[in-house]
Amino acid sequence: MAIVLAIEWLYPWSKLLTGSSDQTTGNAAVGPKRNGSREPERSSTPHQYTELQRKFGSEVLIDEFAIDRPNTLKAAQWKADITGRIVRPDSNYLCIVFHAGGSKVWCSDDCSVGVPGTVTIQPLCRQTTWHSGGVVEFFQLYLPKSHIRDVSQHAFGKDYQDEDILDLIGTHDPALTGPVSCARAQMFHDEEPSDILLDSWAVILADAILRRTSVHRTSGKETQPGKMTPARMRYAIEYIAENLDGDLSLEAISAEAAMSPYHFCRSFKASTGYSPHAYVTQRRIDRAKELMIERNLTLAQIAHDCGFSSQAHMTNRFKKLVGITPGQYRSIVS
Repeated sequence: MAIVLAIEWLYPWSKLLTGSSDQTTGNAAVGPKRNGSREPERSSTPHQYTELQRKFGSEVLIDEFAIDRPNTLKAAQWKADITGRIVRPDSNYLCIVFHAGGSKVWCSDDCSVGVPGTVTIQPLCRQTTWHSGGVVEFFQLYLPKSHIRDVSQHAFGKDYQDEDILDLIGTHDPALTGPVSCARAQMFHDEEPSDILLDSWAVILADAILRRTSVHRTSGKETQPGKMTPARMRYAIEYIAENLDGDLSLEAISAEAAMSPYHFCRSFKASTGYSPHAYVTQRRIDRAKELMIERNLTLAQIAHDCGFSSQAHMTNRFKKLVGITPGQYRSIVS
């Protein structure tokens, strides 16, 4: 969260993760439903991740994030000489590549060149062959197309098609390099990114890509964010409270309010002053405080019961938000 707080003043889209927002939204034109969240669509492992593993093996894989989780943003960082690498389109994911270091890269049928610090959107409708002048380090974000469809429908009023995304190789555009590099930094910073954080980044990235590379990019209209109705808000808050010990997803929470993730993100922020991710983190800290006072549990047990991935993860978040460690807090209140 600290990384996002530090960059919020640079990029308006980062406000989807913290603080108050000037992003646009509106309520979905459906009533709240309290019959349980819908089952997330299960996507296969990203095709490009599988092909890189098959071609190079694990020795070129530096790190990976959420590869085995269903229907959420995934990522991996690689270091290899990619000369002659053939890339086929993926039916489930759009692949965003951040050139992290090393030699330049280029595509056989395109004159554009990727250099460190640039972003490439892997072509969605054609097979490509890639080359490099040597070893290159690159960070791939695998964005589920279900997230892009949601943003396309609710921000542009258009049904998403792969053909709508223009080819983009080696761009320096800060509207894309900004969110991509910041998502990368936060993934490496967090011990284990939560589903709700990954889902929030998915919304940000889908919005940025559609507004810069879609053929419909001029049709997205900016409007003031609309607040959630009391009923929608109650369903969302109750669902979060009831499932705080699990890995909450933006899709599941927004389904409780019968809203799209795109609109839910904005409406929740407009209503509470918190992004869904920031709100969930704060509620977990509040729950941890309560358990430290009320129950004789170890800090590891409290971390588990509050939905943190580990005691270290809880300690990190607790100290950032409260200013002291959980152990110090317990010694004060006990």
